[in-house]
Amino acid sequence: MTKRLGVVLAALALCGAAADAPPQDDVVSRTEDFLRVAASGADAAELRALVSANQTLETAGIPDHLPRLTEVFQDLDVSSLYAFGAAQRQANAGAISGYDLCKQTVGPGTACDKNGSIGYGLCVQRTGVPSICNPAGTIGYALCMQKGGLPGQCRADGSVGYGLCAATTGQASKCPADAGVGYALCVKNTGAFDVCKRDGSLGYGLCVLRTGSLAECRPDGSLGYGLCAQGGGMASVCAANGTLGYGLCAASQAGQYASCSRDGSIGYALCVKGTGQIKQCPATATLGYGLCVLKGHSLLGCD
Repeated sequence: MTKRLGVVLAALALCGAAADAPPQDDVVSRTEDFLRVAASGADAAELRALVSANQTLETAGIPDHLPRLTEVFQDLDVSSLYAFGAAQRQANAGAISGYDLCKQTVGPGTACDKNGSIGYGLCVQRTGVPSICNPAGTIGYALCMQKGGLPGQCRADGSVGYGLCAATTGQASKCPADAGVGYALCVKNTGAFDVCKRDGSLGYGLCVLRTGSLAECRPDGSLGYGLCAQGGGMASVCAANGTLGYGLCAASQAGQYASCSRDGSIGYALCVKGTGQIKQCPATATLGYGLCVLKGHSLLGCD
């Protein structure tokens, strides 16, 4: 068990130097670890599609035509979210526990809670003092302490959005315990704890980060909507339910974003980026079609 635990800890590199290393979006398991703590539902599906498309582009020898997770979420510590998500995955699989992390940190002679959560174990890693860590602490609780917060200042039941809010602002007491990641992005840019929407979507958070507008950004905006605003589009004009392909089109064609198809696929976005022909590119274009266009073939020559 000790040997396996060491391997798991080395792989996770929790809260250590490896967490500062550039993340590798092309490793699907790392993407899933990120999504586990940062996104769900339609947003998670769109981000999976983006990572998959990036992998395909790289294999085809034409990378860098789509943003990576670190570019989309440039104001989040993506590396740490990978690591925390991996910790939660390992805990869910029974490969490691908060008790294990506690023992690994303080040694066998100190009292560690045998039922301690993974957040509790991460707290002990951060502080070295089991007695001040809450045995029921969440990942959000651990995130709160990551940037220097103290256990007594952090909510043991805090969400990931709460933890990100606390970590980026240093004001845990002002962050709602049930805050979403979109809320944390909003607060990071505006400092408006009481005005940012606690259930705001990722698209909302990206919109506020780019525009600083609390009044115009849609709390329920899709990821494509957020990418539109992030790329320079007006929040009031960007399609609130726009697809990822729509957002990528809007980001690459900032001056003409209003013409992008709100139902556009990623293949459509690649076609637009490669040709600038917003109206001529099929909204339902496959990824293969987009790759064909990027390689210099005509629109009519690709299928």
